[in-house]
Amino acid sequence: MVRADSPPAARPDQLGKVDFPTSCSADLQATIEKGVALLHSFQYKESEQTLTEAAARDPKCAMAHWGKAMALYHQLWDFPDEKTLKEGHKDIEQAQKLHSANAREQTFISAAAAFFQKKSKLTHTERIKAYSDSLERFYAQSSGDVEIGAFYALSLVALSYVDESNMLAHQKKAISVLQPLLNSQPRVLKLPAAMQPSRRTRPTPCTCHRTSLCGLACGRIPSPRTLPQTLPALMPRKCISPNITIRLMPWTF
Repeated sequence: MVRADSPPAARPDQLGKVDFPTSCSADLQATIEKGVALLHSFQYKESEQTLTEAAARDPKCAMAHWGKAMALYHQLWDFPDEKTLKEGHKDIEQAQKLHSANAREQTFISAAAAFFQKKSKLTHTERIKAYSDSLERFYAQSSGDVEIGAFYALSLVALSYVDESNMLAHQKKAISVLQPLLNSQPRVLKLPAAMQPSRRTRPTPCTCHRTSLCGLACGRIPSPRTLPQTLPALMPRKCISPNITIRLMPWTF
């Protein structure tokens, strides 16, 4: 199986805008949202640095610690080693100790805790499934939330890599999660040639605010071998989180 390669670093003007409200201090919100945008762009090192800065500025910001942990989990191309799992567990434990009163934040933290749980005998598949199952329950309660849907869909694609017998089912479920989010967005995006609809798909323009959602809806999905070269062209400046799920497309039809 071919796994997606690490993407090229995104320029600041390619990150788009993320709407990710938290209960952290108002002056920290922009930093948190930048860190989440970097997560969505698979810029894990940069995301970790940004969210570490946020945690240093406000140690009581639970979502900064959550984000630090999530930046350690590179879902589509490698799995954390034992040392990294312990580091992530420590970050999530710190987030839990802060007892956020925000139910949405609690659920994001609980989902990450399911992945970074301390049980050393858990297999990679068991950790990924525990995380995805937790997000599935979260998504069922908030199906219109774009951020929750995007994190859940990505978890399904990560799960498909390790649960090959159910790969297609997981990936189809990811598309079923993303499609309503796509349909609810008013932005119209002109796709580059690599992402244009094929003749067997509908010829109408894709409507979206996330580039990758357009690719999924149009049925023209680049392979992981060509995706790193395609990615920079798929990030419109004014698109909200344009590339959150561009790498939810490691399959071709």
